[in-house]
Amino acid sequence: MHSSGRGQDPRIARWLWLSLTCWYILLLGGHIYSPDGTVMYRVTQGWVDAGTLDYPVLMDHEAFGGPASLEEDGKVTRRHSKYGLALSAASVPAYVASRWLVPLSTPEEQGLFRTPATLEGPTSWESPFRVQDPDRRSFRRLWYQVDRTRFSEAFGAFLVSWTNPALTAGTCALLFLLLRGLGVGAGLSLGCAVACGLGSPMLHYARTFWAEPLAALSYTGIATCLVRHSSSGQRRDLVGAGAFYGLLVATKIALGILALPMGLAVLYSRQWKWKEASMDVGWITAGAAPFFVLVGAYNAVRFGSPLSTGYSAEVDAWTSPWTEGLFGLIASPGRGLLWHFPLVLASLWSFGRCKGAARTTSILALGGLATLLGLYCRWWDWGGSWCWGPRFLVPVLPLFFVPIAVALEHVQGVRRGVIQVAVGLTALVAINGILVNPHDYYQWLKALFVTDKEAWAALGIHHHFELLYWDWHFAPLVRWWSFPVRETQLLPAVFTAPGLVAGLYAMVLGGLLLGVLRLRRCLPSSSNQSS
Repeated sequence: MHSSGRGQDPRIARWLWLSLTCWYILLLGGHIYSPDGTVMYRVTQGWVDAGTLDYPVLMDHEAFGGPASLEEDGKVTRRHSKYGLALSAASVPAYVASRWLVPLSTPEEQGLFRTPATLEGPTSWESPFRVQDPDRRSFRRLWYQVDRTRFSEAFGAFLVSWTNPALTAGTCALLFLLLRGLGVGAGLSLGCAVACGLGSPMLHYARTFWAEPLAALSYTGIATCLVRHSSSGQRRDLVGAGAFYGLLVATKIALGILALPMGLAVLYSRQWKWKEASMDVGWITAGAAPFFVLVGAYNAVRFGSPLSTGYSAEVDAWTSPWTEGLFGLIASPGRGLLWHFPLVLASLWSFGRCKGAARTTSILALGGLATLLGLYCRWWDWGGSWCWGPRFLVPVLPLFFVPIAVALEHVQGVRRGVIQVAVGLTALVAINGILVNPHDYYQWLKALFVTDKEAWAALGIHHHFELLYWDWHFAPLVRWWSFPVRETQLLPAVFTAPGLVAGLYAMVLGGLLLGVLRLRRCLPSSSNQSS
């Protein structure tokens, strides 16, 4: 593998980050669609606007999100979020920017963020649905107001939704640097980073306000720092890996279990010498400690104990048969990793090509996947509810591009062709993930189920998730290609409402063009030096 000519790498990583961030923003739908994401947005909003740690209960979903923090007249009016603080904290700059920019908006764009469902207010699950007429979009649903009188709130949510595009692009930039640190050529490293960003589940999750993109960035950051330490021997790289691990825990407390594959990777890098590995773990812990203190203090203020997470009874909700969850996460039509990320098979096939630091990274990938499968297969909600693909496995997926890149550096002929076909197939699947707004589809699917529960029960189906997870006819990978509601981007509507949002989109488009042009200028010289 090549090891020279890396002077351009940080510059390439920056322009890659800008290009992908702008591309993702152009694909955004303009809203935060999940109740989980709305809770995390409310937390950001409370921090900035009122200096509070709780949030007002969600519209038409009052019991959701975490323990009660305030009751008035016997009714809960505010709650503490059970979700990690990291994504809400990462969204603060975008939300502050929205407060500065909103006075620049024009009357013509005040209704830009309205949706058909919210024109008449929130709908009830039990209300009549036009199941056979999905073009009506009567099943669309949000958990915050977006009418003309609430443009400020809708615009704030819109800018906050830019956070995950930036974080996902950051993951791809880190993957590029990771591959270069392993000695992979600049062109191939850039190609794999772009494939990760545009041809994997990362494309879908960049358009959401879930915590998974930040978790993926954190885990990729851990691998990048460990690889850097393998060549530099600098303790600061171990501290950096610890900081990324602390960020991972602050993002989602359950992901702290990924310390297991981290420890295994450190042991391997130290050739199974426990003393040296223990010293490395000590420096990693030092890097993670500030985040642990912050998370503990945050929990203590909200819930009365540093060890309390707010998940209450859900902590013990490991009730699914492990065979159901494991098979579901690996091969079910609606959630199976093999169907949503077929590249994983080619990556596993290429594992043997990885040596040294590349093997360390592969241990993080494979060990992380096995750990998350073991963690979530018995979780009551192993499928991740209203998401696309195996959401809980997303944090480790970028690292599966490492064996692919290493193999492509060495193999030729049929084996290389098989890997390239796997990359192309995975990219095709990724396109499926942005065809339809998941919440449009799942609201429609629940409506279909609710209108004829008795008939479904006669077939042994008692919940619409059973259709989503196990029936190929209703699996997004099949049904989304023909589902008629395709309003997944805000961009087309922006052209009809000139003003602040249109100006922002113009800047984003300019950023995309600048980033792509700069990449084209940077890459040739770097490639010539390194390949």
